[in-house]
Amino acid sequence: MICEICGKEFGGRGTEIIIDGAQLTVCPNCAKFGTRVEIHKEERKLYPKKKKVKMPAKSDKEKFIIVPDYSKIIKNARENRKLSQKDLAFKINEKESVIHRLETESMPPSYTLAKKLEKALEIRIIDKISEVEIPKLDTDSKNLTIGDIIKIKKK
Repeated sequence: MICEICGKEFGGRGTEIIIDGAQLTVCPNCAKFGTRVEIHKEERKLYPKKKKVKMPAKSDKEKFIIVPDYSKIIKNARENRKLSQKDLAFKINEKESVIHRLETESMPPSYTLAKKLEKALEIRIIDKISEVEIPKLDTDSKNLTIGDIIKIKKK
């Protein structure tokens, strides 16, 4: 390396000093002219380990289904209570267009929206899904094929 003060070439790393606010790399002979700078190794930033997020068990939302004739039920209940679409929308904190789309079946309600409607109109539009039992196959046969497991639709 070359000393930044005297210009001599020296071996090794050199010494870091500060003279008049300037940081210089100098030879051991010129190191006495300034104040030494201690070189700190950059500390490695340790990032906190990411916590594993447990997926919740199947919630109530996954165990229910909206009834097929939800639009008629919603419209009849709203009209029986003498509410306009605008009034119902205000009551459940939704847009009037959402109520219109529900009543024309152009949009199925989400689980939370269906719950709001059930509470506001005192109706039932969410049905519980009954679990379907899967029949057990005869496993005595050693030659199990895909045809034993699925049913093929004929065109």
